Amino acid sequence: MLISFPNMGPNWVAFKTLFTSLGLDVIIPDPTNREAIKIGVKQSPEFVCFPFKATLGDFVNAINKGALCESGY
Repeated sequence: MLISFPNMGPNWVAFKTLFTSLGLDVIIPDPTNREAIKIGVKQSPEFVCFPFKATLGDFVNAINKGALCESGY
């Protein structure tokens, strides 16, 4: 199972260590960039905060790299 998490600066080291110790394969998130923000802005309502949009863009990029999507779709 491939999983990922949003980019939270250097905290990726702790998240990767946690998930690999649980026996999961981890996709390291790319640093949040303009493309991720564009995706997040496009896919979210205009009234939500910027961190939500950046996180959403990070998750979409992780799904495109093969991370597991448990939404049922």
